[in-house]
Amino acid sequence: MARIKVVKERVTGFQLAEEHSLPLEFGQILDRVRALKFDETPDYSGYQKAFREVWNRHELSGHDLDWSIDPGTLF
Repeated sequence: MARIKVVKERVTGFQLAEEHSLPLEFGQILDRVRALKFDETPDYSGYQKAFREVWNRHELSGHDLDWSIDPGTLF
């Protein structure tokens, strides 16, 4: 378990998104969330805006985000 923790701390959201062919916004959001201080309020509207932009740019529809679809086929 300790090794997993170390890997998670070292890998950035950008690296995860890039290595798994995800939109870079996912990595950016992950990095911003990880950087939040305990008492800091997350930028929920900014996260929603980023997800909407990805959704629109890739012309996704409701079923495109179903958990049963292989993520590698979405983008």
